[in-house]
Order: sequence, then C-alpha cells, then structure tokens
Amino acid sequence: MNDADPTTSDRVLAALARTPGSTASEVAEALGAGRSTVSKALAGLAREGRVIREAGGDGPGGRSADRWSLPPERDRVDQGSGPPVRGRLVRGELRAAVADYLAAHPDQDWSPTAVARTLGRSAGAVANALARLVEAGVVTEISSSPHRYRHGPP
Repeated sequence: MNDADPTTSDRVLAALARTPGSTASEVAEALGAGRSTVSKALAGLAREGRVIREAGGDGPGGRSADRWSLPPERDRVDQGSGPPVRGRLVRGELRAAVADYLAAHPDQDWSPTAVARTLGRSAGAVANALARLVEAGVVTEISSSPHRYRHGPP
C-alpha cells in the first residue's frame, strides 16, 4: 500500500467526523467497505481511545446496534506527541512516529534510546526506524558513536 493511501482506520475516523453516532454497518456502507473490516477498525480505534462506543440496548425487536462517534476535542488522543498507544503498530507507523517526534524537536540531537523512551517503544526498533529515515533523507545522523540523529537532510 502506498504511504499516501489512507488506512481503513483513517477512513473510518473521517466517516465518523461526517456522521457521528453511526453504526458499523452505516460506516461500512458509506465507505464501500465490509462491515467486518470496519468493525475491526472500530474496535482497534476504541482500544486506542480514538472513538467512543455507545452500546446498543435491548429493545422489543432484539438488541440494537452499537453507535460510534469521535470523542470530544479535549479528550482526543494526540497521535503526534507523547507516547503512542501501546500495542502492535502497522507497517511504517513507528517510522512515522519517530519522524514526527524529531520534526517537533528540530534543534535537538537524539539518541535512539531517548526517542524510544519518549515514544514507549524498543530502542532497537527505533534505531531501525531511524536508519530507514536516514536512507530516505528525512533524518540526519549527526554522530555514529554514539548514534545521534536530528530531523532534516544533511
């Protein structure tokens, strides 16, 4: 998948921004995606605190569907600062988080360990992400012993 392509989660968040209080089926229909795919994305987003689930109640016709919406602005998880949500990341997500973190602190040099502690990830994984970012020209390696990095091309 191209990095510019929105993920299912991104598309689900955009759909909920347009139509808060939607069911998984309604979101799936709006996106032209499968209900199962959207339900899985919603469950993951709920674990991350990025959506709110209002459980469907029992009624005369049976149980009604859960409704989903975005949290109030003040309660939203800021994905660009602070430690990311724990759990398995999708391909490229750690690299993006590392790049975003260094971009937010452009005048500082960072070790993989310092970035890893801030992001709540392993130093080895962050070091790998930094190496990829150096190859891409997004980050500059300031020192190789000890390894230190700064946002921006050399």
